[in-house]
Order: sequence, then C-alpha cells, then structure tokens
Amino acid sequence: MEKIKEKILISTFGSLGDLYPFVALAHELNKAGYHSIIATSSDYEDYLLSQGLDFRAVRPDAQLLSQKLNMTLAEIGNEMSRNDRFLFNKIIFPFLTETYDDLSIATVGVRAIVSHSISFSARLVAEKKQIPCFTIHLSPLMFYSAYDPPHGSKIPFIRNPGNKLSASYNQLMIFLFSQLAGLWARPLSKFRQENKLNKKFGLDLLFNTKNTAGHIGLFSPCLLRKIQIKDRFKYVAGHSFHDNFDKSDCLAENLQQFLNHGDEPVIFTLGSFINRDRIHLYKLINKVASSFSLRTILLVHEDEVSFLKTQVDNNCFVASYVRHSLIFKHCRLIIHHGGIGTSGQALRSGRPQFILPFLGDQFDNAERLKRLGVGTFSPGAAITEQRLKVAFTELLTDNTYMQTAQSLGRQVSNETGAKNAAKNIINFLSIEHN
Repeated sequence: MEKIKEKILISTFGSLGDLYPFVALAHELNKAGYHSIIATSSDYEDYLLSQGLDFRAVRPDAQLLSQKLNMTLAEIGNEMSRNDRFLFNKIIFPFLTETYDDLSIATVGVRAIVSHSISFSARLVAEKKQIPCFTIHLSPLMFYSAYDPPHGSKIPFIRNPGNKLSASYNQLMIFLFSQLAGLWARPLSKFRQENKLNKKFGLDLLFNTKNTAGHIGLFSPCLLRKIQIKDRFKYVAGHSFHDNFDKSDCLAENLQQFLNHGDEPVIFTLGSFINRDRIHLYKLINKVASSFSLRTILLVHEDEVSFLKTQVDNNCFVASYVRHSLIFKHCRLIIHHGGIGTSGQALRSGRPQFILPFLGDQFDNAERLKRLGVGTFSPGAAITEQRLKVAFTELLTDNTYMQTAQSLGRQVSNETGAKNAAKNIINFLSIEHN
C-alpha cells in the first residue's frame, strides 16, 4: 500500500517574482516525498496546474481588487509606487478575513505551512491551528539586520556599521521602526484579538520573528554585506531561478534571428506588475540606446506590444514575456526595475545592470547591486534622458562593471536556493517528528 504523503501548504501573494521561488520550492518538496499545495490568487491557477502542482485559490485576485478599489491594475501599480503603505492599507489588511478563511480551509490536514513574508494570514492560521510555519523572505530587506540595514530607507541607519556600537545603534533604529510599524498594522492586532491570539508587537507582529520553525532567505547571499545573523532560525538558502511561465525551452525564432543579426542589444524590462502605462519610458530607453548606436529589446505588457512597435525603429525588438534566464545572457546591458527575481537572473547572466526602482524592496535591491559593483541605479519615477546617457556611458565604457558582473555571475549560477530551502524545511520537520 502506497504511503500517504504529508501535505505542505505554500502561501504566496503578488507578481510572478513572488510566485516563481515558491513554485521551485514546491517541486523540490514534492521530489522529497511531500505533497505541496500552492495557495495564491486564482489568476495563477492555469499555470500552476500546468506545472503539475496542487492549487488552492485565495482571495483577493486581480478582478476582485480592481472592483473593490475601482482602479485598473496599472493604477494600482502606480499608486503603490507613490504610497509605501498602499499595499498594506488597501490590499492586504482589508482582505485579512477573506484570506484567512480561504487558508483555514486549505490547511486542513497539512503538516506544515510555508508563508511569503507578506502572507500575514498564513501565519495567523498556522498559529491558530498550531501548525509549524516557515516564513520565506525573498529579499535581504526583510531580514532587518543591524549589520546590514535596509538601504534607501528614510530611517537614519548607519549604512556600513564597522563595530558593535554602530550595530547597536542600528538595532535601536530597527526597534523604533518596528514600534511605528506596529501602529500602522493595527488591523493585524485587531484581527489577532478577535481570533483570541496572544498579543504581539513590532516586527514579531508582522513577521512572527520569534517563530521557532524559522525564516528562510530565498535570495543570493552575495546581496548581504556580511552574514552576521545570530538567530539560529534564520537561513539564507540562495537564489531560485525558476522562470518558465510560458514553458519555453528556447527563444522564439524571430527573437533569435534578431540576436543573430547584430551586436548584443540592451534589454529593458519592468517585470510583470509595474509594466503598464509606461510607454514613455520604453520609448526613452530606445531613444537613448539608439543615440549610442545600440540595439534594444523592450519587454512590455502584452496589451501594449502592438502600439509600442509603431513607436520604435527596426533596431528595436518588442515583446511581452521572455524568460530572463534565456535572454539576459545575450545582452550587453540589462535595465530593470530591481525586483528580486529579475535582479537574481541579471546577476546570474554576468552582465552589467542599470536599475530603475519604483517601489518596495526595489530601492534596497538597487543599492545592494550597486555596492556589489555590477551596476548603478536611479529612481524610476524621476529618470531623465540625461541621467540615462550618463549611466550608459559609465556602464558601457568602464570594463570593471562587466568584469565584476561576470565573476559574480559564475558564483551565483551555482546557487540552488529552492533545493536548499526544501532541505532546511525537511530537516526541521524530521527533528520535530523525532
């Protein structure tokens, strides 16, 4: 008789960059003999089922969000880039009950829960049902390390603490920030109270920092200044490179022909979420690249491909989704928004980067990539033609960027984040079982 596989529920929320690492993790857990279930927006149901993965729909999905907020997805993305708290105050907290109810049903009979760092309801369900819960952090920002504090923050951190005194100061700043965060996260506190859960404060309220099951970083350790994480429940597993939304193993024939008939192009992508209603930016990138006699690949939202094609010259290739793992290595320069998934793929490619961050951890990621010496950055909302020309000149003429990028690319290519994370989870569950 075949042994019944233990179930692990994986809860995630957001764009493709927030989905891919968990898909890779689900595959690794399944290989190890578990039954993974991904609980996320119904927008990804077809893709996840095509991956051979079990799926549970969790509210809100894109249609429900648009209806409730009376905004298009493009408007939601623009508002998120203008207001740091919009994601929480208008999207996550108002749907706590719906998300919690959906996850409560999905967690029936599961052995453990794996939660995206902003999947607050997943951790609430785990706590209520006393199920082991692992929190996955997709970027270094979410670790809030005193030795490597968040970059691009309004909080006056000492950016490169060289001793215990400066690290202690940063720890104080993190504590003060956590108390302020606790104030604007009152809906979480209220929800805990209504569900008879113990009071929590600061970062523990948000991320369950005292959770003994652990916190796993699914990003490259090279993004950290130094790994001085004293908490034995924190583990940096490395980057995960899963990115096969269109399930292609090679580039489209017309794109391959474009690559074959000219020098290496510049590529520009804004990921899968903030890429709407930014035609002006795509046109500006193409204009500046052309002034340097460079060809361009522009990855734009699928609804805008046809129009953008009429706005550019023959030295520009316009497409919607192209797997970054397949295309980045063929490009001279990668221009992107600083999402952690795109950043990891760009690091792996060994190519210089120019980052145009718009929101959230993108600013922190951009600072860390600059610190590594693989590129530079400028806030996306304020980018100008002159700033782009300065960046192009610097990144294309200073060979140090290419040399550093190639060296790091060889290092990052060997990372197996999903596999390492799965081992960490399995080891914990095995020890707990014994």
